[in-house]
Amino acid sequence: LVREWVREDEDYFTGRPLKMENYVVHSRLVRGTSGVRISAVSATSGDPIWETDVGVPVIAASPAAGGLVAINTQAALFQLDGKSLSASK
Repeated sequence: LVREWVREDEDYFTGRPLKMENYVVHSRLVRGTSGVRISAVSATSGDPIWETDVGVPVIAASPAAGGLVAINTQAALFQLDGKSLSASK
């Protein structure tokens, strides 16, 4: 890995990075948050290809227009309709 593109010095990495072709996939606890961010980055530049946050706690949920609205600690808003709440798989 090229040290120049390391940008998350104060984050806590939760596992070993995995290199696949020209990409590095890693997971980390982002400073100031309570979820885990999983990222795929370019192995040469460190630029993110994709990122997703998992395990981020919900801080508010309320009924809204036949469904539910929820907000997590990272201020992401999720709107669920009644169909998706009652669907079973």
